[in-house]
Amino acid sequence: MYHRDRGRKPGPVAILTGVAEGISAHFSDDGRAAVAAAGEAAREGNAPEITCEHLLAGLLRHGDSELTELLAPYGMNVQTAGRRPLPGRPGDSVVGAPAFSARVKQILRIADSQARRAGGRIGCASLFLALMVRRDSSVLAYLRDRTEIDRVTAAAFALAER
Repeated sequence: MYHRDRGRKPGPVAILTGVAEGISAHFSDDGRAAVAAAGEAAREGNAPEITCEHLLAGLLRHGDSELTELLAPYGMNVQTAGRRPLPGRPGDSVVGAPAFSARVKQILRIADSQARRAGGRIGCASLFLALMVRRDSSVLAYLRDRTEIDRVTAAAFALAER
C-alpha cells in the first residue's frame, strides 16, 4: 500500500487531520477538553457559532480546582454558565459543526500568545485570562465592579503563569 502512495499529494482528510493535530498540540489536556465542551454545548443548543458563553461553560466544566474555586464566589459555575448561551431559533437548520465566532478566535489568539510567553500550552486558566483581558461580557456579567474585575484578572494571570 505504501509504495503505491509514494509521490502522491496527501488528500484533504490527511491535511485536515494534520492541521487538527498541529492545533491540538498548542493545548493542554484541560484546554482541549474545554474547547471541545464549548463546541458540544453549541451543537446541543443548535447554535450557529461557538461563542464566549459556550467557551466559559467549557472552562468551568473542565477547569482545575483552583480556577473553579476562584470563580465560585462570583457565581460562575457549570450550572449558571450553562444557562447563558443562546440556543438556535426554532426552524433554524441543524448545525453539525459550528464555527468559532470572531470573538472566540480573538480569545484563542490571546490565550495562545499568553501561553507561549509563559512557555506552556493553552489551558483553561489561559483561556479564562484571555476572556478577562478582552473584558468579555460572558464573564463581566458575573462581576459587580472594577475592583472585582481587577481582582479576578490578577488571580487569573497568576494561575495562567503556573
